[in-house]
Amino acid sequence: MTPRLLADENTSHRLIAACRRLQASFPIVHIATHNKAWCGLDDDDLLDACLKARLILVAHDRRTLGQAALRAIRTRAGHAGIILFRGFIRQSDFGAQSRALCAFWKQSQDWDWFNRMAYIPVETS
Repeated sequence: MTPRLLADENTSHRLIAACRRLQASFPIVHIATHNKAWCGLDDDDLLDACLKARLILVAHDRRTLGQAALRAIRTRAGHAGIILFRGFIRQSDFGAQSRALCAFWKQSQDWDWFNRMAYIPVETS
């Protein structure tokens, strides 16, 4: 399995395990497993690294990643994509996170993710 999704350092390894329980070949890797040197990078450098590696970033940090994504688009080469969890999914609720991420990825894996940012779960009216 080649990873397409990168869980950032503020995302628990338990999310990866929960996703793999739902789908054994789920294409996610934790940043510390993928490349420990990326741990501690600021948002701009992490988005640049993800772009080079063609990895979509999965994170909780809605506060700063939106601005970093805009800077990547406006002043650099863009970003490979970002998936953010909405605030009502607790960071410790790995079941809800994994169900939301696996369901969302099933419908969105073939999208063009370049410079795309999505919030999950997707709100429906």
